[in-house]
Amino acid sequence: MRARDSTSAGCCSNIAVERGTPGIGSAIVSVTSVSRPTASPSTVRAARIRGIVGASAGSSGARVFAAMCSAWAAAARSCAASVTTRLRSPSVMRIRSVSESGRRVHELGSKSSSMVAATAVILIPAVSTSPTYLLALARTPSPPGVSAVFGIVTPMRPLPMLPPASLSRTALDRNHSLRSAGIDAVWETGRARAVVGHRGNLLISRGGLHLLTREQVPRNTFLFYLGTDAAGDHFIGAALHDEGRAELDQWVGAQQARDAEAWLTDPIGGLDATEPTWMSLRDLGEQLDDRDVALATSLTALANWHFAHTHSPRSGRPTEPVLSGWVRRDPEAGSEHFPRTDPAVIMAVVHTDEEGEEHLLLGSNAMWPADRYSLLAGFVEPGETLESAVIREVQEEAGITVRAPRYVGSQPWPFPASLMLGFTAEADSMAARADDDEITALRWFTRTELRDAIAAQEVAVPTTVSIAGQILYSWLDNDSDTASARP
Repeated sequence: MRARDSTSAGCCSNIAVERGTPGIGSAIVSVTSVSRPTASPSTVRAARIRGIVGASAGSSGARVFAAMCSAWAAAARSCAASVTTRLRSPSVMRIRSVSESGRRVHELGSKSSSMVAATAVILIPAVSTSPTYLLALARTPSPPGVSAVFGIVTPMRPLPMLPPASLSRTALDRNHSLRSAGIDAVWETGRARAVVGHRGNLLISRGGLHLLTREQVPRNTFLFYLGTDAAGDHFIGAALHDEGRAELDQWVGAQQARDAEAWLTDPIGGLDATEPTWMSLRDLGEQLDDRDVALATSLTALANWHFAHTHSPRSGRPTEPVLSGWVRRDPEAGSEHFPRTDPAVIMAVVHTDEEGEEHLLLGSNAMWPADRYSLLAGFVEPGETLESAVIREVQEEAGITVRAPRYVGSQPWPFPASLMLGFTAEADSMAARADDDEITALRWFTRTELRDAIAAQEVAVPTTVSIAGQILYSWLDNDSDTASARP
């Protein structure tokens, strides 16, 4: 959020308030200077603010103009408050603001001199966890009648919520009501096809997932109902054992041999291959359409769970899939076991220096090449909130304390069973140190430094197939309307 000061020496001024991203409560206050060394008490009422706002109150030649903005939600995009200030010179003043219902008001000090008096106040929603800081004072004395402006802002410019992208997209109705009928009932609708996966790879052709009939699905395959699309077609996931993959590869090879002439002109690899071929979900994440990426992500996640949880943790007996593959039941104890999802937080840690420039912290994992960097991340522990996990993980991996965790979006990451929950967090210090266990190197980057390092191939960063890349590029682009070049 930024403010433009258009104050002049006249008796009336306008202050332009440019809203930041809705959802983060912050405001900028701009106040004119006082042209006289002393002034009697002045009362200023900041009215509802929309676009360009002018407010004034005068006594003994004093003109004070204040603008307050709260962008917490669509239903509370404007606010009003009464501020009473007593201007004295030279001295240090306090201002007191009467809070509205559901908000709290920060009481801040302000400075004055015989030449200029500047005051500021900020209104923040009560549920906000973001502290507020005085960012900068005017660097040169203001002549009489000319405004002194200070910005009171949250140190980090809030990132917008991430739009659905890559593996987060969907155009699928999971249709839970049909699960209880069983896989046979789904096949018998006459509108069911199977999508096939094996160890994180998917069978694709002609721009999407390759669809198999019931007769083409190899035997001894884990099957589960994935849902239906807008056209009313049903989709079954088929998770292949190694033997099933070999059987299906023989069938694919026979199809290719039969249609060998088409290979002379048709694509033989990639998503647009004419004949069925295998590709990994990581490579397909941004290429598949919304329906197919939802099918592929659920198929991969369920396949990993079925292969890893074949026996009951209670009795040690083999479990059997029920409810169209969404539950495994212990036939002896009768206990039911559900697919596992492990929540993990991933965060853009940002430090804003005294000049107002942001620095992003990236780390290099011990298992990566030395030039590969990404956001810090870690699993949520039992009994822990997501926000606490953000703070703890940064402390453990980088040795610094962060505050104001803000949620920006999520993404399923079925490698093998994670749900990534994206956050930003603000660091007061740049004194980060790698733990030398999980993280071997840490680096701070300004936007310019990171763009240059990526362009020069000095560092490798995640692509936007993952939420790590999506948050990283969202931060890079958050200072301009021009999108950064993405790998």
